Amino acid sequence: MTIDDMEQFEQIIGILNETFGNPDRPVSDIKMRFYFKALSDLSIDQLNDASIILANTKTIHTFPIPAEIRQAVEGNPHDQAQLAFDKLIDAIRSIGPYRTVIFDDPAIHAFVQSYGGWEDICDKTVDEMKFMRNEFIKGYPGLNRRTDVPLQLTGIHDGNNNRGGWDHKIPPAIVGDRTRALAWTEPAALSRGKTPLSIGGGNA
Repeated sequence: MTIDDMEQFEQIIGILNETFGNPDRPVSDIKMRFYFKALSDLSIDQLNDASIILANTKTIHTFPIPAEIRQAVEGNPHDQAQLAFDKLIDAIRSIGPYRTVIFDDPAIHAFVQSYGGWEDICDKTVDEMKFMRNEFIKGYPGLNRRTDVPLQLTGIHDGNNNRGGWDHKIPPAIVGDRTRALAWTEPAALSRGKTPLSIGGGNA
């Protein structure tokens, strides 16, 4: 979400408050800002979907915390890990090792980094991938807590240009949701004192 979504965001949070909170006590500005920051990597459509899912499934009458809202749209951590690994495999097959990629999930970057980078992981065999799936799913919660992950996974083309001192780069391929990719890469770049990445080129 972006600041342009704030009005709709406040409406959705207000509906959740009427459903699960106290309609006589509006959500405070501090709480509203906190929830917006905690959920900013979701799209406004995902947040709306989450509110509908919670209205149909949540049986305890307490205002949902951000983790509950996120889980409503993303599923439980095991399901998230399965989907994330499938996203990685699809990108390996459809994009391959030559183009630089940026995933919308930093946990994938952390995992690829642990296997030597994008070029190396694209070179794994089918049997190795089966082993990697189990390792990825088991370690997914820890991967999500990593803060030192690369902002992009460099492909062969950009790697050769970097080593040769050439500046010609192909825009990285965005794998997954562009808004979520921006939501984690831009703050991470700024926190490291770097210019936020230009991740044009559309979704993969």
